[in-house]
Amino acid sequence: MMLFFKEVVMGRSLLLILVYSLILSTGCKKDPCEEVSCENGGICMDGECECPEGFQGNFCESFDLQQYFGTYNITYEGCFTTSENHTVSLEQILGESNRFLIHHLGDYDCPTGNIQLEAISSSNAITIEEQQIDCGDIVYTFEGTGTFSNGSTVTLDFTVRYDAGGFEQVDQCRAILGK
Repeated sequence: MMLFFKEVVMGRSLLLILVYSLILSTGCKKDPCEEVSCENGGICMDGECECPEGFQGNFCESFDLQQYFGTYNITYEGCFTTSENHTVSLEQILGESNRFLIHHLGDYDCPTGNIQLEAISSSNAITIEEQQIDCGDIVYTFEGTGTFSNGSTVTLDFTVRYDAGGFEQVDQCRAILGK
């Protein structure tokens, strides 16, 4: 009986040693994402960053503005427009990595040409600094902010001030641009 008891105790001891060894060996494996810090909402998977739409780089540190250049269909909220089939285009300013042009925003009448605004991108945020567009009889003053999202959508919140027949007008607009 004593021999049987010793065998049971030894068997249990070996079993415990094996279990502890297994726990310790699996608990010491290094997490491949432990030292990886993904930016801009990126998620580390197996040591590499999976970047959200619009971001690129090893750590999702760069915003890809290029994907947003082109022509968009547009819908407005709270803004004067003159055409149902109105389009707006975004174009890079040559030699500038974060500055671009917005053509025809607001669809305001400008006999001297297309309304063209300069904008600045900081990651997926847009700033339209205050700028005046002289259209002859009317001078429009634009300013606003916006965002790039989903690789194909641009949302702009902007203000337009102008004099229409001796009355100052202020339009608070939201434009949603989609490809």
